[in-house]
Amino acid sequence: TLLTYHPKHRVEQALTNYKHVEKNFHKAMETLIKQKQRDLGLSVTKLEATSPLKIMSRGYSLIYNEEQKIVKSVENIAVGDALTLQLQDGKIHCEVSDREQLSIQEKYKQGGEQ
Repeated sequence: TLLTYHPKHRVEQALTNYKHVEKNFHKAMETLIKQKQRDLGLSVTKLEATSPLKIMSRGYSLIYNEEQKIVKSVENIAVGDALTLQLQDGKIHCEVSDREQLSIQEKYKQGGEQ
């Protein structure tokens, strides 16, 4: 009928359609925001788990040689070397008085490399 083509009717249809689209848009945005918040929470949890400060709070430390490079093995230090131990709440400066290297069997028992 001619009424369906009347400008007033078409404006009402457009307004109804707009409200429907707007409602769906808001729902989609809320869903997306909740998903992104969950993703962010998971990322923060992963970052905290691998954070050097968080690891140090569990009793671990970093050991630096005189060149300020991280010491990863007993093989990289000698008696008399000056070391800096970085702990959660500060540093300790010390000198190596002795060193002991694990045998291959001891490394294997502790889960180290063979």
